[in-house]
Amino acid sequence: MNIKTLTFSFITIFLMSGCASTQQTEGQTAPQDADAAKDAEILQEANAAQTTEVDLDEVTCRRIAKVGTRLTTKVCATNREWQEVAKRAQQTTEKFQREAAANRPSDGG
Repeated sequence: MNIKTLTFSFITIFLMSGCASTQQTEGQTAPQDADAAKDAEILQEANAAQTTEVDLDEVTCRRIAKVGTRLTTKVCATNREWQEVAKRAQQTTEKFQREAAANRPSDGG
């Protein structure tokens, strides 16, 4: 066996063992899910509190890191636009989580 085949086999087994260890039985809620829900609720409350304190038409600049590089780009937008970006990101995340949960195979047992 050459080194590439051996490395590929090891990585495949490692990834498969990680996937196998994360299965849950039906009706069982993982503590991480409850913690994630709490975190999301706290974040929404914090965002709601900031909405009342911040001028939505004020321009705020942020440094955004590009994926795959250390460079950042300065992006300026109103606070209203930043809130819309955050809202869309949250909705997209929730959509992917719902789709992943719906596509999860059942135990059938």
